[in-house]
Amino acid sequence: FHLPTAQSLARRTLSPMRRGGWQHRASSPGKSGKPGSLNNSNASAVSSGKSTTSTPASQSGVSIRTLSSSASVSSAEGAAAAWTPGSRGKPEPPGAKSSSLPSTPRAEQPSKASLAAAEVEAAAEVEATKATARAEVSLAAAADLVTSLGGGGEGRASSLSWGGPHELAAGFAGGAVAIFDVRRRGGAACTLPAHRGEVCGLRFAPDGVAQLASGSNDHTVRVCDVRSPRAARLELTAHSAAVKALDFCPWRRHCLATGGGTTDGSIRIWDTGAAAERELQSVATGSQVSGVRWSVARRELVTSHGFSSMNSTSNSVRLWRPNLLPVAQLTGHRGRVLHLAVSPDGGTALSAGSDETLRFWKISSIGGAGGQASP
Repeated sequence: FHLPTAQSLARRTLSPMRRGGWQHRASSPGKSGKPGSLNNSNASAVSSGKSTTSTPASQSGVSIRTLSSSASVSSAEGAAAAWTPGSRGKPEPPGAKSSSLPSTPRAEQPSKASLAAAEVEAAAEVEATKATARAEVSLAAAADLVTSLGGGGEGRASSLSWGGPHELAAGFAGGAVAIFDVRRRGGAACTLPAHRGEVCGLRFAPDGVAQLASGSNDHTVRVCDVRSPRAARLELTAHSAAVKALDFCPWRRHCLATGGGTTDGSIRIWDTGAAAERELQSVATGSQVSGVRWSVARRELVTSHGFSSMNSTSNSVRLWRPNLLPVAQLTGHRGRVLHLAVSPDGGTALSAGSDETLRFWKISSIGGAGGQASP
């Protein structure tokens, strides 16, 4: 194989070969006298599909390279494009479409802000998944409790309360109360003394106080020591209606707030550390107390209300000082308030009403005694 010189490479063209192939050869002047042009005989042979005799490779110092082809070369294909040094593979015939594709622009690198937003979104999805799993565990644990208690005579699980990562308390329509370890399946960890009516409220005391309070349709509140649950530690009997609303104070030990039903309508604060029933404060609201929660941000009590003998206090959320002096009344529901929750930081309250609405209240910004506010 003879290496061509730079001058000979610059003058090379593609020329038809015998048997319809293609070859590289040095251009020779045709009849027109111009280098690289095809002579008349070659042109006519190409157009008619006949083979021609090409210039011997020894005359130009360039070896002939034959590429197989089964079809005859047309006259348009005879006018081959010049071959350039550095090209690879078989030269494409004239008129062939280029195989090169337009370059794809590189994707922009995400900014730090977008990466941070994606991380926040991913963290939110993880927390939502955990909350969903916890709710599913609650329902599964309640079902297990019904099974473990035999079902008959106990009925549905009417109230639930978490006492820690693995402790779930459940109250039943038949009056039974049980604590379940969600890491185990097949039975309750312990059972507490049963009420004489449906259990409609349950609440664990904050960390460090091993107490569970339960309210019932039998108008009583029972406080049990979960370390020795065989007997109720206290039984509070001052209410004259069902007790659904109850909550332990998070910053004061052994302080329990309870609220009575429609025919009672009172809020009462108890000392659960006493040896006997001891009431610290009470106030008559004139309406059903459907929810009671403490706000750590305001260090106040938040209550929700339903049916009322006084229209001014029905279907509202109210704020109270720890000594049960009124602070504000939040109105907006068109039906009785059924449920109440307060955010962990104590700055926002959520109420659910029979008017099929959820309302968020920014209680951290409410001030003044006897004031009113809207969500």
